[in-house]
Amino acid sequence: MAQSDLKRLFLKHAKTLQGLLSRKVRDPQLAADLVQESFLRLAEQQRLVQIANASAYLYRTAHNLMV
Repeated sequence: MAQSDLKRLFLKHAKTLQGLLSRKVRDPQLAADLVQESFLRLAEQQRLVQIANASAYLYRTAHNLMV
């Protein structure tokens, strides 16, 4: 994944993902940390393998981190 693709994905999904996580964990700072960690893991994984649906991977990773 190119850096521009990751940036575009971040701009498209970060606020929504943070809002979703904030409602579930009831801590805005924790939600922000989970969003950051989710994007970091996506970027690291994309270096190793091609991910067909990056947004689905992102939301699943965020959910798993939250749990």
